[in-house]
Amino acid sequence: MAVKPLSNAPMPAVSNQTRFKETEIGPLPEGWSVSSLGKLFDIQQGKAMSEESRKGPIQIPFLRTSNVLWGKIDLLTVDTMHFAEEEAKKYALRAEDLLVCEGGEVGRAAIWNNDLLGCLYQNHIHRLRRATDDIEPRFFMYWLQEAILHRNIYEGAANKTTIPNLSSARLKEFVVPLPPLPEQRAIAAVLSKIQSASETQGKIVSTLKELKSATMEKIFREGLRGQKLKETEIGPLPEGWDTTQLSKLCELRRELTQPSPNGNRCYVGLEHIDSGISELRRWGSERELLSTKARFYPGDILYGKLRPYLDKSVLIQTDGVCSTDILVLQPMTDKIDAGYISFLLHSNRFREHAVTTTKGLHHPRTSWEDIKRFECPLPPLAEQRAIAATLSKIDHSIETHRKTAEILQAGFSSMLDMLMTGKIRVDSELGKLNIMKNKMERE
Repeated sequence: MAVKPLSNAPMPAVSNQTRFKETEIGPLPEGWSVSSLGKLFDIQQGKAMSEESRKGPIQIPFLRTSNVLWGKIDLLTVDTMHFAEEEAKKYALRAEDLLVCEGGEVGRAAIWNNDLLGCLYQNHIHRLRRATDDIEPRFFMYWLQEAILHRNIYEGAANKTTIPNLSSARLKEFVVPLPPLPEQRAIAAVLSKIQSASETQGKIVSTLKELKSATMEKIFREGLRGQKLKETEIGPLPEGWDTTQLSKLCELRRELTQPSPNGNRCYVGLEHIDSGISELRRWGSERELLSTKARFYPGDILYGKLRPYLDKSVLIQTDGVCSTDILVLQPMTDKIDAGYISFLLHSNRFREHAVTTTKGLHHPRTSWEDIKRFECPLPPLAEQRAIAATLSKIDHSIETHRKTAEILQAGFSSMLDMLMTGKIRVDSELGKLNIMKNKMERE
């Protein structure tokens, strides 16, 4: 099968004596060879789903393509179907089997690590089991990620009759680089560490979001100062707190403006507001706009009235214009903290209220007239500010870990490209990267 070369550039040579040769998948280090997946792996597709297998007596968990992600297996939801005894033996998985999607996102690949004993696989997944001991399956998992996502090397490999699918015959023809085994292992280890670090940051973000949600529920019920609780029309609240409607905390700013093609004001659309976060992280420019927009000023709160279940509310620190699907709210007096209002609009109780007031089937919206009647807890100003500061610290921590994950993911993509083309080599004995100079010379 014809493959698309990695590059049309001349073969590079580097100052540390590593030389490159041209191959059908582009320039590779002279110490590397090329082969095909069919020569390196035993390839087999799983069992096809049927109505009979749905009802059979021996229900065994199996993997779908939705369980096979890039570089990892997701076992959050695992389906079952009937496998006879011989089928269970045939489709049994072993540790270090490389799984490749036949359909869905064609070519998506991950390694099986025996995370669910006895799990089998369906026919939309190719099981690649190494046919020789001198290959590292994780290296080829990462190679497929580089080749398919970043370089389209196997472009046109999928059959496209109705739904794109990758046959076993075509998968076997995939030409792949073949470094020495120690270098395969070292490359896979480096990429695995970066990927693991990125995933760890993502898990921290998820944990912090759960912590924030639980903290908000507790704070808006009990406060921060351990006061005795009293019964109110919206449930127990600390003594010294009042209850009121949202319309007593803030009012709707109704100012509209025509954007200027030469203006410098920022533009905020719903796409710029992250769900559940009270700080604006990105924005556009009014120069890109044509129609009338709502006006906002520093200290205002922007609340997304379209699809309120998306939970979009931010405290704004600059002036600018925004989509008319965003309500611009301003505190009623200097006795009301804008940050407190912004976080209050993220509370579960407010979100439930807003969702129940939506109108419209395809573009459900709430309105100021509906949400202004929401019954709110109202602490003294000092405690409002303390609550906002506490929740803001969690938001800042979420943002720090999110950015770290983003940087690591970008680093992974860059390192994937450099390692898979030999532009960066790994010292397999020391387990350290040997960074080559960027200067390339024509041979």
